[in-house]
Amino acid sequence: MKLAMIGTLLLAFSQANQDLTPEKFAAMHALIRPQAGEFGWYEDVPWLTSVQEAREKAAAAGKPLLIWCSADGQPCGAT
Repeated sequence: MKLAMIGTLLLAFSQANQDLTPEKFAAMHALIRPQAGEFGWYEDVPWLTSVQEAREKAAAAGKPLLIWCSADGQPCGAT
């Protein structure tokens, strides 16, 4: 995804007839990097990667279990 964004930005610069200097690239790269607090929801959730551990913890707390998965791997990025 990031690679596609960088490619789009590079294409935009090339079509605008502007030189892509190292300084301009650094500024553009900083714009697409995760910003402070952007993933607050992700960092605040105590994610578990073991289904067994999650089941035991949920059962002990009397809470439901949420299993979140995606088509291309684990949403925690631990693929």
